[in-house]
Amino acid sequence: MKQGALSLLALLFSVNISFAQMMPMMGMFGGMEGEKGEHAGEVHPFLSHMALPDQPGEVSLRLTGFQPRLGGVAENGYGAHLETGLWDRWGLHIRNDDIQKSGTEIMLQFAVLRTENKEEGIALIVENEMPGLTGETTAKFKAGLTALKLFWGQPLHLALHYDPADKMVEYSAAQVIKANERLALIVEYSGASDGAAAAYLLEALKFRLSPFASIGLAFQSPVSAARDFDSKTLIQADWSF
Repeated sequence: MKQGALSLLALLFSVNISFAQMMPMMGMFGGMEGEKGEHAGEVHPFLSHMALPDQPGEVSLRLTGFQPRLGGVAENGYGAHLETGLWDRWGLHIRNDDIQKSGTEIMLQFAVLRTENKEEGIALIVENEMPGLTGETTAKFKAGLTALKLFWGQPLHLALHYDPADKMVEYSAAQVIKANERLALIVEYSGASDGAAAAYLLEALKFRLSPFASIGLAFQSPVSAARDFDSKTLIQADWSF
C-alpha cells in the first residue's frame, strides 16, 4: 500500500499546468469577480473531496447512508460532507464518514496553483480531526494535498493526507465520468498506509434530479487482504446551493 500512496503522490504533482498558465494565478487573493470555472456545479465525488475549492458563496452538502457487511453481519451507519467556498482560492470542508464512530474532520483548503479557467490545479489542506465516539481524547492535526486533472474533459480528483503523529498516509482517487446531463459514473480508490494497509474500490452511479440536487447509489469492496468490511452498500443525497 505504501507504493500506492507514493504513486498517488506522483500523480498529484503530475498535473500538467504550463508555466504560461501559472503566471496569472500566483496571487493569493485574486479578484472574486471572475467567471466560475466549469467544474462549479459539476457532479461531486461520492466519498472523496472536491480537489479544488468551490467558488465563494457556493455550498454543497452530501448526506450518505451505508450498510457494511463483515462475516455475514450487517450494520447501518451514516455520514455527511459539507463543502463551501470562503473566498477566491479558499474553501472549507467539514466531513464525517461515520458519525456514529468516527471523528469529524475540519479542513481548510487553499488552491496554490490553478489554471486560468479554474478547471485544473493543486491545493493544500490543513486539517483538525476532532475526537469521535470511539475513545479518542485529543484532536489530530493532518496536512495534505489535493489535485484536479481533466482526462478527456472528465475530472479526476486526487487527495493525500498525512498524519504526523501516527506517521500515516491516507490517499484517494475519484474519477467522475459524466455519461449525459443526468447520469454520471464514479469510480473511487482509497486506502491508508497504516499497519492494516487496507484499500477499497467504490463504484457508483449518480443521477441529477435538478441542477442543484442529485441522488447516488454505490457499492464498495476491499481490494486488500486487510479490511474493515467485506462489502458496503451506500446511498447518497447531494445538494448544492
